[in-house]
Amino acid sequence: MHTETLSSLKSHLPPGYEKRIAREIGCSVGTVHNIMNGKHCSRSGYKEKIIEVALRLAEENQQVGLQNEKAMRSYKL
Repeated sequence: MHTETLSSLKSHLPPGYEKRIAREIGCSVGTVHNIMNGKHCSRSGYKEKIIEVALRLAEENQQVGLQNEKAMRSYKL
């Protein structure tokens, strides 16, 4: 995954995502940080898992954002 793609993905992740991913995958926060910033070598066995979890978290975060947006619109009415 390219650095600009990772930046786009990170912009959709919730606060504290590095700790959440590390806890779920069973690796260090530093490993998550390095991979999400394109600094970790591709030999890491965690890379694919970290990207998968990050994609899922980003999707969940967007769904929550849409739900909040709908709630705010209905509240304004």
